Amino acid sequence: MYGKQNAKSLWNYLRDKYSSPGPTFVFADYQHTRHFQISGNSDPALQITELDTLYTRLEGNKCNVPSLIRVITLLSAIPQSWDNLATSILTSQILLTQLTWDFVSSAIQSEFSQRLTSAYTAHHSGVPRGDRPPSWKKNPQNKQQQYPQGQQ
Repeated sequence: MYGKQNAKSLWNYLRDKYSSPGPTFVFADYQHTRHFQISGNSDPALQITELDTLYTRLEGNKCNVPSLIRVITLLSAIPQSWDNLATSILTSQILLTQLTWDFVSSAIQSEFSQRLTSAYTAHHSGVPRGDRPPSWKKNPQNKQQQYPQGQQ
């Protein structure tokens, strides 16, 4: 069978031939890194980990992507609505060596937390937004019950 003498040599042949992913698999992982985007609607930590896992898998398949390219890819994955974040990160670093994965992922996480806190505060502040009354004024449960004089 396949010119092999025994089961062990056949097994070794099959293992060597099929145990490592082919170029298609490596190319697909690389394509995922190039088109990777952070949604901005949920905690980016899981998404950043997903991108890091893709790079780890590429590295395990002998496709080493330089760390600077990884960081630049992470920067380009920042949602467009956060465009000021990438500019802020890039202008705060003087040397390329200071632009690290940990620095950028921490900045992304901080931006998400800040936006989440800001959205929560704006939603629950009771401050009128535009022409609308504050949400606490619309709630009929918050109205004080009117009692006739002397029955309070």
